[in-house]
Amino acid sequence: MENLIILQVPRETPSINFDFSTGVLTMEDESLPEDAKVFYDPIIEKLKEYLATKPKKVVFEMKMVYFNTSSSKKLLDIFDLFLDYPEIDTTIKWFCPDEDMRDAGDEFFFILDKKLTFEFISIEESTS
Repeated sequence: MENLIILQVPRETPSINFDFSTGVLTMEDESLPEDAKVFYDPIIEKLKEYLATKPKKVVFEMKMVYFNTSSSKKLLDIFDLFLDYPEIDTTIKWFCPDEDMRDAGDEFFFILDKKLTFEFISIEESTS
């Protein structure tokens, strides 16, 4: 299966690197698309195709610094996909540049009824 790579163009959308050969799926930066459905639905479809191959392990790296409400709904749709495949060893690595992003990760964890493994990783914001 071909990897999915989307570089952060325009700035309102996250960079995406879904390396299906290794099972490491990364989203980073900001998500403020004008139409979250238009941006995220093709990504969700590609992810559905990948999960249907039933990989043994998936690591989803969330390295976001901000996302808006419409993006949050689409991110929940993505996480819900993993619940459809409980046989896949899935870990969400949630990188926390600040307390707000930590709280957002906690909220997803509880909304998903703690059925996915979340690993919270604190990172310090660069001051340069």
